[in-house]
Amino acid sequence: MGQSFGAYTALALAGAKINFEQLKQDYLPQAQYLNPSLFLQCRALELP
Repeated sequence: MGQSFGAYTALALAGAKINFEQLKQDYLPQAQYLNPSLFLQCRALELP
């Protein structure tokens, strides 16, 4: 679905939670600068 189809917005408005454990597993520091979507997702790891 991707961000361009509004999937993220729909999920956020529906109350979806961030899966921090999965995000930690998927986090690749060297790849986040090549993939803007991954970069934004990885920024969530900095949330309290």
